[in-house]
Amino acid sequence: MPTDVTASGAQPPLSSIPCLTGLRFWLATWVVVFHQSVPADIHYPLLQGLLRHPVLYFMAHGFVAVTGFFCLSGFILAYNYSHRLGTRAECCRFMGSRLARIYPICFAGLLMFAPIIYVAVDQGKLGPGKALCSLVASLALLQSFSSTLWHIWNGPEWSLSDEMFFYLSLPWYASWLARQSTRTLLGLAGFSAFVKVGLSAALLLLFHVFPAAEHSVWWEAQQSLIGHLARNPVVRVAEFFCGYCTGLLFLRHGAWSARRSTVVLAASLAIFYGCGTMLAPGSYLLPLYIVLFLAIIYALAQPTAWVRTFLGSPTACFLGEISFSMYIFQLPLAIYLEHYMRAHPEQAFWGRHHLLVFAGYFAVLMAFSAVAHVWVEHPLRRKLAPVISRKLKEWLNWLPLPQKQLSPN
Repeated sequence: MPTDVTASGAQPPLSSIPCLTGLRFWLATWVVVFHQSVPADIHYPLLQGLLRHPVLYFMAHGFVAVTGFFCLSGFILAYNYSHRLGTRAECCRFMGSRLARIYPICFAGLLMFAPIIYVAVDQGKLGPGKALCSLVASLALLQSFSSTLWHIWNGPEWSLSDEMFFYLSLPWYASWLARQSTRTLLGLAGFSAFVKVGLSAALLLLFHVFPAAEHSVWWEAQQSLIGHLARNPVVRVAEFFCGYCTGLLFLRHGAWSARRSTVVLAASLAIFYGCGTMLAPGSYLLPLYIVLFLAIIYALAQPTAWVRTFLGSPTACFLGEISFSMYIFQLPLAIYLEHYMRAHPEQAFWGRHHLLVFAGYFAVLMAFSAVAHVWVEHPLRRKLAPVISRKLKEWLNWLPLPQKQLSPN
């Protein structure tokens, strides 16, 4: 049972939460299915026709799975790091572990995308200058600040740019946030979500009142603003912040009873499915999705036995561990599959059996991700984390980070 973050100085346990690790696999799968269900200019959506079925239409809302990842990230970091960000050394260790976690697979994804970019530049579909600028932004994890560069080098990696912004900002307010009362935490989380949703609603209303002709200057400005709303970390930080506040509340008040957890989990999933099958996808549902994700995460943090069997088993946890690689490698593998299908149009199998083609693609993606996790992500994380932490501590002595652990109220 998690301990309370109170004036007594009790510290929460430093451990993973198996069911939340297992949840990551299903969120990643939702993203993969979503990307295979919507048309794009770089790959053919294998599941586009299938997801028109009313029972499966909720998969078209797969873009909100990223919101789930952001909420989950905030919750887990609160659970494991809320009491460990009070000194400069602890902050450097935290950033070292985060960079070692992200960069190996991020860099591997960019390497996989290099041949695709080369072909695009060689065919004149992409300017070399823009390709280079996007590469630099992606290596620096800054691509989500641009509405024109984020999608060039492995588009899904924009969310890593957002995560890095969340990680960099967390040490500046973590100790202060841990000292706030429960009522204040609820108010701050609600206010941050309200500001994000209010900003989105205001801009959408502006676009509705002042429509623009396609490819006009105002239309281009609208597309840029919409891109920033969807991916800019300053806007998306509200989801991470809500998850972090929820994690602090979990540490203070512990888990719900088994009966309450089951009821909340079942009700949240039912509402999720109902919204996904009956309502059109859109940002207007984001406040509801944030609340539902937080309720699901809280319920799964201390689950009942049957949920633990499904999401907390060793197999489920391993699938959760490889979900990061799945998320990063999904697009380059899909593009390679598309090129192969176009190079062999004589095989009628591609056009007749999209579901089987997707099943094969997903199996290859899982296998490739498992190998990358075991042989690249996990060993490099263990080797790089202490090295990066030590270098950060040497380089960042000038930063006015806290020098001692602050005791929360």
